[in-house]
Amino acid sequence: MGCQARKYFPHHLSEAEALRGEEIRNAALKEITSCKSVYRIFKRFCKINGIRCGIASLPFYIAQTEKVLGIRTVRLYTKRIRKYIRFLQDSESALFSGLLKYCDSTACTAPRRHARDLTVDQTLRLLQMLNEKNERAFLVAVLMASTGLRYIDLKYLPRSCIRSTSTPSGFRFQIDIKKSKVVRSDWLRQELVVPARLGLPELFTDSVRDAVNVLDSMDAREKIAPEGSSVDEFNQYLKEQWKILCKKGEVQGRYPTSYSFRRMAMNRFIESNRDGEGVVDWDRAATFSLHFRAGTLRAFYYKGLSTPEE
Repeated sequence: MGCQARKYFPHHLSEAEALRGEEIRNAALKEITSCKSVYRIFKRFCKINGIRCGIASLPFYIAQTEKVLGIRTVRLYTKRIRKYIRFLQDSESALFSGLLKYCDSTACTAPRRHARDLTVDQTLRLLQMLNEKNERAFLVAVLMASTGLRYIDLKYLPRSCIRSTSTPSGFRFQIDIKKSKVVRSDWLRQELVVPARLGLPELFTDSVRDAVNVLDSMDAREKIAPEGSSVDEFNQYLKEQWKILCKKGEVQGRYPTSYSFRRMAMNRFIESNRDGEGVVDWDRAATFSLHFRAGTLRAFYYKGLSTPEE
């Protein structure tokens, strides 16, 4: 299994990493340029009002700006001003720390593009292909779709941390997440339980059973996702298999990512806690996910939920 994992999840070369680093640097520099024009407006405001042009003066700028601009725009302007001020103070450290988060400001203006949601038929066909060609990738995909775990969680969790129980209504998963990166404080919930009623629908019974068989065949200390692999490599592998299915005419549309499977679980958790009037009990829904705050679950998995693409 280890050789197979390395075959389908190769390590990146250091040269490729260096190239990626240069791309990020160039993107950050481009973002600095976009911040400059907003900073000029702020600088002019400070000069007119006789205050120092620094981060401490931002609240005064916000106070007068929010009267004429929407809060979303004010937030974007504020982030850009802060970035540019920090860049002026220490260009190199700012570039490789705070300014590398240039995607934050990009996300303020660009529409959020969720991982696509697959139809049942598309998901079944992709899982069938993964099961035939790479049982480790198949196991990862099924566990994500069943429990909502992220790829990074599966990289940290050994086989011994996941227990599955077969019931008349499906499989129940009980997961000790203390070894996962998501647990940072003793008071946080350290176990994830997904009852059978919230598992994948009956059409996926065979897939889940096959995945559990793969899980049972693993050594107790072996990590679920291949050590040394990354979610980018997993997504690239999914993309390659999706292209093959597209050429056969079996599927179509944008290729899925790891979050396509994770969202299958989150959508079930949300819908199972929606009452007859359509109101979701977010606190209860969050107990079935790794989100320790209901607001996080709502922000990332409720707004803009997409319809499965045909």
